[in-house]
Amino acid sequence: MAYTLPERILRLFLEQGIWRNQLSSRLIPISIIMLISAAVIWVIVGRNRRDYQIVSIYWLACGLSIWSALHYLSTEWIIPASMLAISIISFLWAYIPVFLYHRRYNNAWPDNIDILTRKYKPVRGIITSLSAIALILFFLGLCYITSFITVICTALMGTALLISIHYDFRPESAMAGMVLITQAIVSCLIAIFAQFDQSVPTIVNAAIIPLALLAVLWIWLGRIWSGQIIDGKPLTTTAKMVFLTRHIGIMLLGFATLMAVKLSFWPILPAVSSWDNSTFRFILMSIAYPILILSNAKIASYFQSFSLTVLVVINLFCATLAFVTRMPNFFTNYFLPNIILISSGFILAIVAIAVVFQLKYQSK
Repeated sequence: MAYTLPERILRLFLEQGIWRNQLSSRLIPISIIMLISAAVIWVIVGRNRRDYQIVSIYWLACGLSIWSALHYLSTEWIIPASMLAISIISFLWAYIPVFLYHRRYNNAWPDNIDILTRKYKPVRGIITSLSAIALILFFLGLCYITSFITVICTALMGTALLISIHYDFRPESAMAGMVLITQAIVSCLIAIFAQFDQSVPTIVNAAIIPLALLAVLWIWLGRIWSGQIIDGKPLTTTAKMVFLTRHIGIMLLGFATLMAVKLSFWPILPAVSSWDNSTFRFILMSIAYPILILSNAKIASYFQSFSLTVLVVINLFCATLAFVTRMPNFFTNYFLPNIILISSGFILAIVAIAVVFQLKYQSK
């Protein structure tokens, strides 16, 4: 069966062990490409331009760190060490120039007043390079989503990107930074839950909570930051990120919903042999689904969106199904025999929402 893009990403997310082994071997060509990139940048544009020499050294440092991990560390440490190395290198390449600039700025008076008139700008090519490495780190982090090493690495890389775009705004890099900060928070909560239970449904259950909360948080921050836009002109870096907060909020809500659907069907999937109906599971679901539903409802009210309101109904249905499928007798004797009636009620709820939205639209 073909997978949609979210399904493929979720499959990657759930099959960590399999992909860890594959990625360890795939890091070899990645490190070679980094080393070749360093050489090409130096030869073509870096010989006479200091900016690109710095970028070339950045790629060289990342490539050598991965190459060293591959040759000197055992298999289980290759990916974590590579992640930590490239995240630290990226953070230093982003932060140290800013630190040196501010030190020169603070010491400019009275001998070097001309420094006060210069604005700091990252070297050419470094933000693009950071964004490319961030994509690699994101997928490596998915393979170690239950580890605190991912929390540290994605937080460092996300911070590096946000530092850089503060001085030279790039929408795609800002989005990457926001995604990595989100990944760090989600991974942190998952890592905490994984200390008690590392089963797939627990990981999915734990992921729903921060994804739903962060979806609302990003959109809420966007509404706050929009106050920094005067006459259509953004006055701050955060004001420039307002339109991105909407995209990332909806994206996170979509992933949280996808995981909620998976969790609700989990006990009846062909490959699953248990009912997954422990007390711990019911407690976690009693936390995750209300948070998801309330977050979804809040976002729907922000945008007055029909599709997001329908998503609330879908999440309500998923929450009900998640509990019902974990009650074998009720599911077999009462739910399945009345599935047509239940489905009809679900469809009627969506039709009712559509009618209400149509009436509101006509009244305007």
